[in-house]
Amino acid sequence: MLVIAADRERRDWIARRLAARGVEAAGCHPRRASLAVRELRPEGLAIDVADPAAARRVLARARAAAEASLPALLFVGGDTAWAHTSLPADLLPAATLDRAATGRVFAAALRALGLAAAPGVAEAAAGYSAASTPGGASDDRRLLAGALGSARLTPSEARLYEVLVEQAGDDVPAALLAHAVWGDGHLDAHRRGALRAHVYELRRKLRVAGVPAALRARPGAGYRLSLVTAAPEPPAGGERAGGG
Repeated sequence: MLVIAADRERRDWIARRLAARGVEAAGCHPRRASLAVRELRPEGLAIDVADPAAARRVLARARAAAEASLPALLFVGGDTAWAHTSLPADLLPAATLDRAATGRVFAAALRALGLAAAPGVAEAAAGYSAASTPGGASDDRRLLAGALGSARLTPSEARLYEVLVEQAGDDVPAALLAHAVWGDGHLDAHRRGALRAHVYELRRKLRVAGVPAALRARPGAGYRLSLVTAAPEPPAGGERAGGG
């Protein structure tokens, strides 16, 4: 896919999310969209836009260059009310996503557009199944598997991990994690303490299971889960995998 965004960080962020779903991506500035389409011949477009008018302009140029109605995934920011309404015919085929959309919504949008998306690439790398339903009735759906064994997550830990894996490599605000656990982003002293406890336990279970991922606090930014390639070391203190 071709990622079109004026801000390089935004292009890189979208490209990482696509890569986590098994979709190769290249990026360009909106001013270079026509040239990039002619050179790369992408199967689809991922566009970071502020409003429908901007989407129309970029899409018109890109599709004219491709001489085809390339499917487009539109990431919207600011006032996102228009993202939840029917798109006008001149934008189709397209799907809109709030920038805070979960990984499952993201993958569903890719599939709806007929774009090849390998489900669960990031999740598999982190020892987690995207097809699972964290917090569901089956305990097996909360099983974290790694090189050293496995660990069972609590429903809250599983919901946290789902959000962190979906945004692996990015800072995830504490308010977003709170929303995953409690259904809203309110953070008082009690919830902050509880969130730290959940993160501590999740980090411990990642280590126990030998999952190649590092979970770190990011002062002022939240938490970040980074997938690593180094071989996991057995946990200190005689901890054993398989519990939870």
